[in-house]
Amino acid sequence: MIGETIKAKIIEALNARYGSWSGFQDEQFIEDETRYKRRVAEETQPLVARAVLDEMVQQGQWDDFIAQLELAGKRSINLLYMRTPKSGDLKLLYAPALAGDLRAEFCRAFFRLLYGDGGAPERLGAFVAFLEANRLPIYWTFPTYFLFISDPDHNLLVKPSTIKDFLEFIDAGERWNRWPTAEGYQAILDTAAEVGAAFEEYGRPDLIDVQSVMYVCADVERGKVTSVESTSPRQRPGIFKPEAFALLKDLDDDPTVAFCQAHQEELERLVTVPFQHVFRSVAGRLSETIRATMETDKRLFSIFAKNDFGRGGAWSHYWGAFYPKGSKRSQDAQLSMWINHELFEHGFYIGNYGSTQRQRFSRNSQVHAQILEPILSQLIGDNVRFGDRENLIVQPDGTFAYRDGSEPTWAEFLQDPSRFNNDVSYFLAPEDLVELEEDALVERVLDSFRRLFPLVLLATLDEPIAEIEAYVAQEFPELDEEEEEEELQPLLPLPDIAAETGFSQAELARWVAAIQRKRQAIFYGPPGTGKTFIARMLAQHLIGGGDGFWELVQFHPAYAYEDFIQGIRPRPTASGGLEYPVVRGRFLEFCQKAAQCKGPCVLIIDEINRANLARVFGELMYLLEYRDESIRLAASDQGFRIPSNVYLIGTMNTADRSI
Repeated sequence: MIGETIKAKIIEALNARYGSWSGFQDEQFIEDETRYKRRVAEETQPLVARAVLDEMVQQGQWDDFIAQLELAGKRSINLLYMRTPKSGDLKLLYAPALAGDLRAEFCRAFFRLLYGDGGAPERLGAFVAFLEANRLPIYWTFPTYFLFISDPDHNLLVKPSTIKDFLEFIDAGERWNRWPTAEGYQAILDTAAEVGAAFEEYGRPDLIDVQSVMYVCADVERGKVTSVESTSPRQRPGIFKPEAFALLKDLDDDPTVAFCQAHQEELERLVTVPFQHVFRSVAGRLSETIRATMETDKRLFSIFAKNDFGRGGAWSHYWGAFYPKGSKRSQDAQLSMWINHELFEHGFYIGNYGSTQRQRFSRNSQVHAQILEPILSQLIGDNVRFGDRENLIVQPDGTFAYRDGSEPTWAEFLQDPSRFNNDVSYFLAPEDLVELEEDALVERVLDSFRRLFPLVLLATLDEPIAEIEAYVAQEFPELDEEEEEEELQPLLPLPDIAAETGFSQAELARWVAAIQRKRQAIFYGPPGTGKTFIARMLAQHLIGGGDGFWELVQFHPAYAYEDFIQGIRPRPTASGGLEYPVVRGRFLEFCQKAAQCKGPCVLIIDEINRANLARVFGELMYLLEYRDESIRLAASDQGFRIPSNVYLIGTMNTADRSI
């Protein structure tokens, strides 16, 4: 039960957020928390109504069924993470297995989740069992979101970090279960019922009210609550008004201090006050990791007046930025927000005077590109825009496209960030911004900054990879929990290898330990003694149970650097001429593929001593000795480092007439 001490603690949290919380009819509480949740439930409930889904099941309309769930998910406002759908909260719908025969079974199982026999916890447990049996991703948000919108009076959405933090806030952390289970969901519902019963005197709350209280308390637990000032701008329909952009357009037409002075009250009311309110709300909700690095309190905002030695000019935009503590906005990496009459931007940038940071950022991006590309693609996605805002145009649907029609990728950006002015940002057109309620806008900017923060580490640390990986693991554990749809490699235990080869298990274990420690080894002996055979079996043992792979390449006297590392290869063009691109060799292709895996990846180099190793390996000779360092390759302006999960096993004959 919720005792008086915990009840007082919850009320204190609500007062911290709302000044003096007046109950479930508190206008600001409704604006911040309950209105959008009710709107989501009202708009999406018809999409997943029993009659609608049942008819699709009876007719075998599986594609329509999945599309219906997608539509319901896309209308979640900010309840679900939808920035990168295939790795967001709807990722289950994009699982490759659902493209085949499993699609029908999934739809039937989902229907039973919402409308089957038994209580919601029991149905959730059965659905999770179905996912587990078919090796589909298992996580809290997907099933509980649909339980919530189908019956918001009796179910709630379980956002893992939010519910976990709330349970810890009320000293009931033992009720949390990292994985969705019937028992875990029942414990959460029981807790919500206890909160509702304890707060009946404040207006007989329903489950949406209770869920909203849990969200606020979770923010307090994370240290993300900021008090709402009495002068806070109104939020209907959005915190920024259409008049703000009309005013900024007038300023763009007359960019002078005189204009700013004449319209000072309007600029404050329509631009600077709402802008600063959103930005400081974001600051209050940033994680401790980011707040420990970035200045989030002092000298955050620009001014309109230019420093033009008394000529009276003014900027036609307004911006603010979080930047590394002890530095300056104009000289360092920053997480910034920017607005003018044409657009609203939030993202990552390095100040124009941050030459050291720009150089470090370019160097780190190039050297660690193979490691960074999959991390950033999954974490940030493809909806960002690279480069200056001047290179973008607003399309009729409100999205932003590149003027030259290009579609730059993370690989291109990491190859040369300076080409894109070290700028990675999200954009909103004015007509979209004015429709966003304050909390939705704050959440959007906050989520963007959380995902872009690794770029700050990339610009400020000489050795950033360990810090980036630790940050992502801490802040986005769900990315590590995502279950890959590809089959894991089968296990090949050492006793099986011993029985097959005749080597003792102890000897095999010694070899495996040596390979794992050094990440490279050579088997040598007379021809025909099974060196390649044992290398294959040990490779299969090393990758067993993981998502890695093994490959074999055989060296010979004609094998060259261009074959193994990289080299210039002539290629015909459409006009009939020739071009000479640098093409990756077998080893670089292997490493690029291995960088996408978490488990060990083994390359067997058979007959390794038949080639001229100095000629074939080139710079690789250095990297094999210093595995954690990188080096710039010949015919390339990019650094290269062997991924840490790459293992090399060579075989060589002690007597070979071809040498």
